[in-house]
Amino acid sequence: MDRTVFNGLFKDLMAHIFDFAALETHPLAVALEIPPDYKLSRGHYIQQLILDEIEQFIPAGKEPSIEAIEWRPYLILHQRYTEGMSSQELADYLAISKRQMRRDHSKALQALAGRLWDQKFQKSLAAPEDGTTDSGREGSQAFETHPELLDLAEVLQGVIRILQRHLDSEGVALKLDLNNCPVLTDRIILRQILISMFNYALHIQSDQQIDICTQTQAEQAWVEFTIGVDQHWSTWDEEQEDWLSSVRLWGPRLNAEFQEIYPQRAQPGTVRLIFKLSVANQPTILVIDDQQPTLRMYQRYLSRSNYKVVGLDDPKQAVVLAQQVHPDVILLDVMMPQVDGWEILQALQLDEQLNQIPVIICSAWESADLAKSLGAAEFLKKPITQERLLAAIQDLEW
Repeated sequence: MDRTVFNGLFKDLMAHIFDFAALETHPLAVALEIPPDYKLSRGHYIQQLILDEIEQFIPAGKEPSIEAIEWRPYLILHQRYTEGMSSQELADYLAISKRQMRRDHSKALQALAGRLWDQKFQKSLAAPEDGTTDSGREGSQAFETHPELLDLAEVLQGVIRILQRHLDSEGVALKLDLNNCPVLTDRIILRQILISMFNYALHIQSDQQIDICTQTQAEQAWVEFTIGVDQHWSTWDEEQEDWLSSVRLWGPRLNAEFQEIYPQRAQPGTVRLIFKLSVANQPTILVIDDQQPTLRMYQRYLSRSNYKVVGLDDPKQAVVLAQQVHPDVILLDVMMPQVDGWEILQALQLDEQLNQIPVIICSAWESADLAKSLGAAEFLKKPITQERLLAAIQDLEW
């Protein structure tokens, strides 16, 4: 990871300096080596590390003064991140314009990022001279992704809740048009990308409003930020470029497309940021088991996968529901009252609409040979672990 990318991620980190949940999972926090004897959480460690580093900005041998230029980086960082002042309150405190406040704040953050890069992060994040990391991958490739089924609108709403205090302090309102958008992607990276887009939008907006929508069309889902800007937007853009550099870096890890649309330089107008992901194509799994706790277990096992689970605890309705849902896979218990799993399997095999659907028989009895002879695609002996279930489903040819 190069210094420019680090600066962008560091700004993300600073936006959540008091949100321990966000700090715990932030890519920079995850990459930082924590002393083995440290007793508190990773979030506490990185927060204290940064707050301690801010205190190193106190000018040596100088009397405190809000008018003195040499005191300004410390005052901005201390009042903003230790005392919790908003940007407007800080501008009033220093008796400077909001525009000057943004410039000085950006410079102070860059200086803080530089110190922490040199002292703490460079060794663990910088790529060797051959351009690869220890794992042989470049830049963001050093971080492993963990795809799960998410609703883009729901993740966005979670980010809004995290940033609400910051939005309120800046006096910025959101106009939302959010539609459900199922995507299969990494929650942590997606959240950091959305946070970066928010922070960039907050710094360049001039209308005190940001319009955001989520949409799906064909095979794509996207979130779009629409931001009204004045003629100074290009100046803000140059100063806040680090925010979007992290989006451009991490987007390809999610197989995503990032579009940026700007007005002419030094002209007022509208900036549009559009982040596009592939829509999750959810295969349906029909689970037939008369025990509700077992159905809930399968739901839990498959909750973070790209599968839609339909549960049925009445085996007499199995064939009818299968005809209605036409699932991609059927998980079928054997020991059930009135109608057992073998009868259901035979009925499925005799139905021309259903006999091509792979069936996984689940039983406490050792009946793999019988299951295969009756047309089952796979057999799992109970108790069934999540790992074995997912492996069996993924091995099917469907």
